[in-house]
This record gives sequence, C-alpha cells and structure tokens, in this order.
Amino acid sequence: MFTVPQSSSPPSTPDARAKQKQQISSFFAASNVSNTPAGAPPSLFSLASTTPAGPPPSSVYGSVNYNSSIPFPSSRYGKSTTRSSPLKQPTVRDTRDDNDGDAMDEDHDMDMNSFIMSNDQPIQSIEGFNIHAVAKAVAKQDTNLSESDDVIIGSENIVEGLDLFMRDTRKSGEEVDAALASAADQALTVWGVGQMGQIEGARIGPGEGSSPVIKACFVSSLLLPLHHPPPHKQQQPRSMFRTAKSPDRPKPVPEVLVDWLHQHHNPYPEEFKETLEYQPNTCGSDRFWDVVLSRTTRGSIKDALKLLKEADFRQAATALEEGGEEPGYRGKQLGNVQRVVNRAIAVLEACPAIQSEDWNVASSDWSIFRKRIRQALQDLAAFAEGPSHAQSQEDGVFEAENFGLSSVQDSGFSLSKTSRSTESRVPFSVYQALQELYGIMLGNGREITAASADWVEASIGQTIWWDGEAEDVGNVNFSASRNNRQSLARTQGNRPVDLMPRTAYLQKLSLSLRQVLAEHEDVELQVNTTSSVEVALACVFDDDLDGLLSILRGWSSTVVATVVEIAYRGSWLTTSAAPSQNLMDQFSQSDLMILNYSQNKPARDTNSHDDILSLYADLLYDRPMLRSTKYDAEHEGWELAIQVAGRLSNGTTSTNLITRFLEDLPLEGATGSTNSVRINKVMSLCQRLSLNSVSQRMARRYATLLVNSTQNYGDALYYYARAHDLVRLKEVLDLLISSCLVQSLAYPPAADLDDTLHAMLTSPNQTLARLNMIDHEAAEMLSIHFSGYAMLRSFYDLRDQVMTASSASAKTALRPIARRKAAAATLIAVITSAADSIYGGLYDASVSSIIPVDGLVVLLGEALVFVNAPNPITPKPILTLTQTSALLSAIESLASLPTASSIHTACADVLQAALAHRHDPDGEASASGILSKSTTSHFSFSVVGRSADSGGFGVLSQESLSKDGEAEGKRAWDWRSGMKRDAGVDDVVKVLRLGLAKEVARGWLG
Repeated sequence: MFTVPQSSSPPSTPDARAKQKQQISSFFAASNVSNTPAGAPPSLFSLASTTPAGPPPSSVYGSVNYNSSIPFPSSRYGKSTTRSSPLKQPTVRDTRDDNDGDAMDEDHDMDMNSFIMSNDQPIQSIEGFNIHAVAKAVAKQDTNLSESDDVIIGSENIVEGLDLFMRDTRKSGEEVDAALASAADQALTVWGVGQMGQIEGARIGPGEGSSPVIKACFVSSLLLPLHHPPPHKQQQPRSMFRTAKSPDRPKPVPEVLVDWLHQHHNPYPEEFKETLEYQPNTCGSDRFWDVVLSRTTRGSIKDALKLLKEADFRQAATALEEGGEEPGYRGKQLGNVQRVVNRAIAVLEACPAIQSEDWNVASSDWSIFRKRIRQALQDLAAFAEGPSHAQSQEDGVFEAENFGLSSVQDSGFSLSKTSRSTESRVPFSVYQALQELYGIMLGNGREITAASADWVEASIGQTIWWDGEAEDVGNVNFSASRNNRQSLARTQGNRPVDLMPRTAYLQKLSLSLRQVLAEHEDVELQVNTTSSVEVALACVFDDDLDGLLSILRGWSSTVVATVVEIAYRGSWLTTSAAPSQNLMDQFSQSDLMILNYSQNKPARDTNSHDDILSLYADLLYDRPMLRSTKYDAEHEGWELAIQVAGRLSNGTTSTNLITRFLEDLPLEGATGSTNSVRINKVMSLCQRLSLNSVSQRMARRYATLLVNSTQNYGDALYYYARAHDLVRLKEVLDLLISSCLVQSLAYPPAADLDDTLHAMLTSPNQTLARLNMIDHEAAEMLSIHFSGYAMLRSFYDLRDQVMTASSASAKTALRPIARRKAAAATLIAVITSAADSIYGGLYDASVSSIIPVDGLVVLLGEALVFVNAPNPITPKPILTLTQTSALLSAIESLASLPTASSIHTACADVLQAALAHRHDPDGEASASGILSKSTTSHFSFSVVGRSADSGGFGVLSQESLSKDGEAEGKRAWDWRSGMKRDAGVDDVVKVLRLGLAKEVARGWLG
C-alpha cells in the first residue's frame, strides 16, 4: 500500500547485519554450554571442526523445520521485514537437467490474454490505493513554458523529423521501430538526461524542490527507453542456439532497466567503492555480503564478481557474527568456504551478461545458465550438509520455503534434523548468503526484495531476473514434483515474452510493483505519496500513461508534448478517453445540437494527443522569439505553434487552430512596416502542412495590407496571385494601366519600382519559373494578366528611351527609326487587346482582355504620332499594312458603339482624365476627380479614384497620379499637347481616320 514516510530526509545505510550479529551471537553463546563434566567446549570456530556444541540456529539446513520463532535479521537498508527461512535446495533433482529433456519437449500453450493485461481495462488499485487517483491528485493544473530555447527547438526538430519519416508508408516495421527508438534517444539527449546524474538529498529521483523540467526528464528517462529501447552499440558473438544479432537490434528490456538503475537510481553510490577498498580486506566489511547481493539484484554482476574475487575469507567479518573470537575462517573451514565461493564465482562468470553482454534473460542461453544455478544450489546443499542432505532426499523432505515450499508449522527440533544440521561444513552466514545469491539470479521475489534498497530496486530486480514464465517467479515452487514442473515447461517461442517481449516485460514490471507494495509495509518499499516524482515513477512501472501525463503536464509542456508525439506514433498512447469521443469530433456543432449530444457529453480526455498538442501550441504562440546557437536556428513562436498544430490527428481541429493563430497574427512589424519574411514563412508552413486554403487567405490579407499602406505594387500582385484572387489582381493591374494612360508615362517610374515588380519587368521568365515551382496556378494567372501592363509600360519605355537613358545605357539604346517602329508595334498590340471585347461594335463580356477597353481612346491618341506624321529621317511609313489594318479595325469597332453606351462613356471619362492631367492638373476637373465621379464604376478604371475608407486602393490611388509638371522633360513626345482640353472621343477618331487615309493613300501611290 502507499504510505507516507515520517521523515523526508534521505535514508542512511545502517549496520548491514547488526541484528543478525546480535541474534546469532546470542544464540551461540547460549548453545556453547557444555553438557559434560569436562567443562565447556572450545569456541565454535576455534577448531577445524565446524560442528557447534549446541543446537544450531533456526536455519535452512536440510530437514530442519524452521518456523521463524526468532525474527531474521534486517536487510542492510534497515527494513524490519521478518524473513522466512533462507533458500533451501530442493531434495528432488530437477528433471529438466536430464539428457532426455522430456519435460522441455512438452508444449503447454498458454492463453496470451491470461497474462497480458489489455490497456483498455479499468485502472486497478493496490490494496485499496489507486495509483491513478493518486497521480491525478498530485498533478498540477497550471501549465507554462519554462524550458530553454535550445530544449524547445531541439525537441521540435526531433518530432518534426519523425513526423516526416512516418508519412512514408513504404517504411518497414523494423525501420519504424528504429526511427522511434532514435527519436526517443535523441529527445533524452536534448533534455540533458545523460548529464542529470543523481540529485543529492533525494531518495528516489529529484526532490520536490528541484526544477519541474528536471523531474519530467528523470521520469521520461525510464518511460521512453522502456517502450523504445535504444540499439546495441556493438554486435554480440554467435551462440550455438541463435544466429548473430545485427548491431542495431534493440536492447532487451532487462538491459534497459539495468542501465537505468546504473545511470539514474543508486541510493548508495559510494557503497561498492567503500566495501571494495575496505582494509585489511573487502571481506572484512560487515556489509560485504549485503553489497554482493545488492549489486547482483541491480544487475551489476561484474561488481559482485569483483568483490567475491577480491575477498580473503581469512579476514571475514561474518566469523565474528557467528561466535568467533577473531575475524576470518581457518583451516578446513576456510577451505570449505573458498570452495563454495569459487563455485559461485564460476557460475557468475558463466552468466550470458558477462560472457556476451546478453541480457535477453528469456533466451535459451539464460535457460542453460539457470540450470547451472540450480545445480550449483543443489551441490552447495549437498556439500554443506553432507550425509544429512542425502538422507533428506531419501526421506522426501521439502523445506526450502524461499523457493516456494510451504514450511512446516511446528517449531520443535527432531533428533535427525539437529544431527544433520550440526554436521554442516560451511558456516551459516556464507551458506545463507550464497543461497540468497542463487535465489536472486533465479528470480526469487523475496530474496530480491530483501536485498533491495527501495520499491524501485525491488520491482526492477524482480523484472530483470524474470525467466519469462507466465506465473510470477516468486510464487513458483522449484522443488515441486516432476508433474508440476512439466506443467510449467513449454517449448521456447510459445510464451508471451517470446512473442511480444516488450508488452510482456511491461506487464511483469507492473505485477512486480503490485506485489512489492501489497506484501510489504516498510517505508522504503512503499511509494511516498507526497513525492510527485515517486508517484510519476510508479505510473511508469504500472503502465498508467494517463496518470503519468497528468503529472508531466504540470512539469514540462515540451517534454509531455514530445512524449505524447512519440507515444502516438509508437501506438502506445492509451488514455482514459471515452471510446466515442473521436467519433463525436467528426460532427459539427449544429449536428450535435440536433442529436442533443451536448447535454450528455462525456467528460473530455484532457490527456489526449490533440489536447496536449493544442495546449503546447498555445504556449508556443505566446513566445515571441526562440533562438538557439546550439542548433543554429531562429524561430518566432507562432512558427513552431503552427508546426505543432499541423500535427494534430483531427484535421478539423488542426485547421481551426491554425486559422485562429494566423488570424491573430500581425503581418506588419512592430513599427507598422510590412515585411514579406513573415508572410513567406506562414505560406511555407501552410504549404508543408497541406493547408492551401489557409495559405490563400493569409496571402490575400497581406496583399490587401500592402495596397492600403504601401506602393509595393509588385508585392501586391504577387500575393494576390498566391491567393488565387483574380478580381483583386486585375484591380491592381487596372490601377497601374490607368495611371500610365492618364499620365502618358510609365508608372511607377523605374527608380520607384519595388524589387518584385522590377524582377517581373526585367526578368519575367526566371521570376515566373520560381513562382511556378511553388504555385503553378498563381504563376499562370500572373503571366497571363501581367502581360498587358508589361506591354504598355514597354511602349512608354521605348518612346522615352533617349530621354531617360543614362550615359552608360545610351550606347545600347535603339536607333531612332528602330525605336519608333518597336514602339509602334508594341502599341498596336496593346490597342488590339483593348478592342477585343467590342469587336464589330458589340460588347462581349466573356472575352478576357489583358487591357481594359476603357482606355481604348487614350491608346488611339497615343497612335496619332505614328499616323501621317512627317518623318524627318525617311519618307517611309512607320506602320506596316497589317498594323494599319489592325488600327482601322479598332477604330471601326469603337465608332460602332452607341454613344450612350456605358463603354463609350467610360472611354470618354478616361480621355477627359488624361487631358485634364495635361492641361489642368490642379483644377477642379483634375484627373483623379473625373475618374472618381465616373458613373461607370463597374469598369476597372474607376478604381483610381477610390479611397482607403471605401475599401479601395488607399495609398496606391492617392499617389498614382503625379503632377504633369514633375514629368516634363521625361517624354519623347506627348500626344495630348496637340489636343484641346475639351476634345472628345469623336475628335480623336476623326484625326486618326484622316491620318490613316493619308497613310493608305501614300501606300497605294508608292
């Protein structure tokens, strides 16, 4: 059960065998009284004989009935547990050692469901105490993001890489397992678990005053490797019973547990060193056997071997505990001790963990090793007890309670038992310690618990020494009859531990924890419910992920989010969510109202994958900037928030959360200035997360911000194209075209072009090719509709080339005739496009023209200079016959329109605006005023007059029309100069017709 220790201070190591020394010494003092007139016999260990003068202690010898009338000594960690008799070798030989191996050949299948608990079962309590309830009680409800930028960015890099890897469905199961194990190992490295060490002053893990992040890292250091063991760093040699394992095979769970104990849980770190360096010899320490048993329990077999090899039993302190006058054994007694200890050393050296670093304790090699242990245990009993052991075998007496035998309940001594016990050749303390040593390696729960410092060591010890059988080893009677042993035997490979080893070991760890807590009431063997670290660790042992996540959420949002991500992709994220919750998430709120679901809605699982990630994303969003020199990365908080939100398992929830983040995200800087870096990051994230609709909304929002606050026409066009908003794209283009026509000048001037517009004008192929790689539809839209403005601007640039060219570029400028012809060809192409929608005098709205028809009259005015104009250089005409025909066609289409039509009126408005800009720029009838009062607002040129308050182009429209005086000296010619201020559409058409008639006549006359 759970108990609260009376003191929170760390435990101290008491005299390991103080009670044992007191009990045994007092016993032998009483038993040395002589029954003969000759006087008292010599001390027990003063002669070569090891036969005491009096009755032996209530012990494990052969047929002695032990009823524990005297409490057995406490363990070295101060437990007050009354032990049963030490291990007794069974008197019936284990038939599994026979050559025929008939028991091993019998296949007894076991139902997997009888052993492996389903994760869907209700969480069970231990002796009335519910680990899950305790975890929920100690969990903190408030959450924050206190981790360093390095930890956050490093963790996110790991999870994002794992997510990209898992999207490839072609990966094999082995590759997925390796990726998950690698991610778990990298996460622990990022969190600095390897450098965490043992926290001073804490009994189990970091103390309550430690950083919450350190607590979360400590618990995760066991949780993640348990589910995703890291790979072996080196290849093991071949065995006669198995093929060589690949170097990257995962570690067995026992090895993971042993490594974790070594790295993160060592209550007495100096104990081994102090015992090994004890003078005059390691064996002289009264904690010698305690340390040997403790190191074996923890899986540190090399340490136990080193102690045994260094031991000189001529200095053994146990001799004093057994009534000797001085430390150490002498003579034949010393030889006997050395003989049985050497046998124990040989057994330990044959352990697969020593021979080949193999901790797969359920393997065939370990099965052979256990047979050696049982044989050594039998040989120890036979040698120590001599003839009395053989007699006990003949009598069929089974007294080894620590191997699962039921002890006889009477406490008296029989003559045969006493005589056999007095014939022991090995001192009691050595005999007992070796039996306990063998019992630990055979997985005996009582011996493991007795040698453990706390419930953590006891639970892990029972798990790492488990032989893989379904029944708990601590309750298996190894001295049972042949039939009972055959009922437990099975062919290798049919056990749960062979089919699903990780699941089986997790179950065994949970069962071991429950056994330790239920059977012992010592403070060290109970979970301290005031320590959230111990409760969280108990949740790991009991496989209660829901309770553990509740605690982790209050410690570290980064750690719990990473753990949940790995668990979700590893398919072991199981919490207490209602089974119907995911189904209900697919319905909209209106559907749920119709179903009346909200009134009976079950409590939502706050530890689900999506809920934890949603909370983590909210915390990241509030973090302004994260910088990491370690990973050479810099991210704004919203970037990582969207990245996390994009990994939610529910697509609707993910999209809604990302939309909320982006709608609240300011797209301008702190000073109000716009910067395309942020919007590019937003769109890149959305594209990677396949959120195209969100990306388009953000692009439209940013483009609107640009047209209302800047003159970055190119950026506005680019982001409207990325938003696939053709209407707003054409509005910006119409604004640029109208500004050019009204001013008869390329607008904006070359010096005022933003980088994007400059790139689209000077290197359109490369610019559109880059855009096409990102968004094909946007590139296509921009290439089609931008061409009209580009051609019109090209005409003005060709016209004014001489006026605007610098001394360096003048050398590459076209010659006058070539320049005029090029300008004329470009202008005719623009006029043809503008007249496409009114061909034959009928307006066709389905025709998508790259130049609005509203500017046709102004374009015809620009052509006046090429028609019937005197050529000072050559009498040859500028226009070709084809160009002349195209110009005549446009004129006739315009003249065929009804005068009262909206198109005719719109053309007249634009003409008046152009003339007003030339002749009366500051008057009441200015260009912007005329266009803003135009009644043809459904045509594009009316946007020039809109204001920002009316939802139009604020800054763009206000600055688009400069004063005509500012452009003087920049035009090679200006057609408006020869037209009166009040000239109309018919005036322009008449002049143009007359000029064309002369051009045609000149062509005919040659």
